[in-house]
Amino acid sequence: MDAFDFVNDPITAAQADTVRNLLGEQWSERARDGFLVTSGRFVDEMGNDRTAELAALYKTHLPSGRLALRRSLETLLEFVGSLRQFEANYPVYINDPQRGSVPAFPQLPILGIAEIAPRLYRVMDSKSIAHETGELLLDFISREGRLPHLPPPRGLVLRVKPRIHWCSYERYKSPAATAAALQILPEYRNDCGLRATLPTAELEGLVFVAFNGDTKYPEHELGESMGFVGYYVEMKTQDHPDLPGGGLQVGVFGSPKVGELEAWLEAERRWSTIWREPTLT
Repeated sequence: MDAFDFVNDPITAAQADTVRNLLGEQWSERARDGFLVTSGRFVDEMGNDRTAELAALYKTHLPSGRLALRRSLETLLEFVGSLRQFEANYPVYINDPQRGSVPAFPQLPILGIAEIAPRLYRVMDSKSIAHETGELLLDFISREGRLPHLPPPRGLVLRVKPRIHWCSYERYKSPAATAAALQILPEYRNDCGLRATLPTAELEGLVFVAFNGDTKYPEHELGESMGFVGYYVEMKTQDHPDLPGGGLQVGVFGSPKVGELEAWLEAERRWSTIWREPTLT
């Protein structure tokens, strides 16, 4: 079957219909083909199609959201050239005798992010260390006014997973509510006690649809490994039944400016601002 067959493949056909409906008056064949570049990543490991979650992520109920989605999809297609060029230039290998396992990770940007969400929220462990300097993250942010730098991708199709700043669209009333909405499990060792507010005005081109962050298989699956994992998007958290989930997440690169930094005061059961961008005081 053609890898980009959106007529005879019922799953891909349904995805293409969903994208058409989300785009409305902004629909174009180039936007559809841009989606087809990455459509397989919108089907998770349980076989669930998550294409419809683009509605909340891009706010396609608004004209500006539909325009943002079209621009983002067409930008991905422009980068790869065409569906055939993408297939030829980025072949995927699974346990190849010479090459091993080589994945391809198309990156879908969220262009026009400032109109979609004026602020994003990065929640971190209160004891986190800044990888750049080895100091406490709260000290780094208070001094630099930014999150530590994570290099942006050099292109829109990657062969290895990059590190991203996982950010949410919403701020939650407590660390417990944050962990529940974003399904931050206890084993992640993140108390969610530190929260940075990121103005999106300077983040154009640095915000992307986030993909699953798994980099290792569970031990019982090691013998079954194909060499890479987590080959699907992670827009709305819903993978762990023990927590309600439902929070929207995006991936951010670079050194995002922080407008406000808050710490959770457990004794008082409230968030407290410990640093604010001087121009906002």
